This record gives sequence, C-alpha cells and structure tokens, in this order.
Amino acid sequence: MSVSTPFFTHRLIAAFVALMTSSCAALAGGLERHLVTETFDLVVRDKCEHGALTCDRVTVSGMNRKTHKVLKLRGKSLVRYCMYTNDVCGWEGWIFNSGGTTYVIYNDARLNISARERTLVEEQGEWKE
Repeated sequence: MSVSTPFFTHRLIAAFVALMTSSCAALAGGLERHLVTETFDLVVRDKCEHGALTCDRVTVSGMNRKTHKVLKLRGKSLVRYCMYTNDVCGWEGWIFNSGGTTYVIYNDARLNISARERTLVEEQGEWKE
C-alpha cells in the first residue's frame, strides 16, 4: 500500500499534537491536582511551563488521614523513555523522595510508597476537582 508522504506526515503530526495537547496540557503549567486515596489526601503542584513533559519543579503536600501526619515534599515528573533512543515516550506521573522513602503518584491515581525496595503503601485513589 502506497501512502502519500506529505498527507500522511501532516495527519501523523496533527494526531500527535492532539494527543499531546489533551494528555499534557492538563498536567503541566502550574497545574494543581488533588488525589484522595484510602489513607492519603494529597495535592500535587506542577510548576513547569505548559506542555513540558519533564519537570523537576513539582511539590506534593497533604496529610495521612489515619495518622494526621502532614506530608510536604519536592519531586519531579516520572517519564518513560523510548526503547532505543533517549526521547521521552510517555508521562507516567510524579516521583518524590524523602530519606530512604520513595513516593510515586501515577497519572491513573495510584499511590505507591516504598522504602528500601519494600512496598509500604499501594493504593488506588481518585482525582478530585
């Protein structure tokens, strides 16, 4: 099957731009997202410019609803790299470190907290308005 290169390229670029706009525009540029899980009530603030897939200016703050301990950390975006290149292939969420503890908030509202390769918390949450 022969494909007209300019037409195909134009449609491919348009599809890519639409995908990136819909998935990334809501996740960058000073965005604030509110995640509620069984144990945690968290607010993630992405302070990078609109459309940036990688960002090292992200904060999470909130509270453990069971212990009432306050959490406030700085982190960065969590991205997936393409197999054979150094290009970013997808945005996965955010990652935060505090001492030996790693907090990962995934874009599908999962929260994973681990320390020394041991999972401490793994919860599915909901993004709230």
